[in-house]
Amino acid sequence: PTTTNKQLINTIMAYLQRKNIRWANYDYTLPGYYFITIVTYKRKTILSKVEDGEIYLSIIGREINRCLREIHKKFITVRVDDFVIMPNHIHFIIENNGKESIAKVVRTIKALTSCQYTKQIKDNDVKLWQRNYFDRVIRNERELCFVRNYIFKNPQRWDKDKLNPEHNANCDCIMGTLSLMEIDVNFNPVDYFEEERDV
Repeated sequence: PTTTNKQLINTIMAYLQRKNIRWANYDYTLPGYYFITIVTYKRKTILSKVEDGEIYLSIIGREINRCLREIHKKFITVRVDDFVIMPNHIHFIIENNGKESIAKVVRTIKALTSCQYTKQIKDNDVKLWQRNYFDRVIRNERELCFVRNYIFKNPQRWDKDKLNPEHNANCDCIMGTLSLMEIDVNFNPVDYFEEERDV
């Protein structure tokens, strides 16, 4: 592997080994952009299906779509900037324009969609989401552009998605890449999509 790829591997491994998935001592009510990932319980592929790079939402996937588009009705200083509903996870960017708790927004999204899922399957014991979620406080415009690009291309790169049960060996790790961007100012995120990586 190249030096950059070795850095990427080390960064990804360090990220995956972290026990605390929140940014320590950061105030999550501050205005700004937040990248959120929520994964289905046991990574079940129930939210959508991907065919030829296109997303086809399931019934619960459509409810999640509606919830993300309308969350500003419950939190007037919050909007979802961009999102994608993959088969077993969702990525979205929260734009916080006030002092709203990001954790409260995410909990609300999970609760509302879980309620809809329970109604659909008529079983109160079946879970929709994993207990926690992943987040990244977006540091700057460069990261924001990268995350938007990642979300846009996620369906096209489903075969490389780390959360795809059938992903190939050369898989994407969005959080590790964002960490690498933070420590290596010369890392060009465009290359992340355009070149085949031998890792």
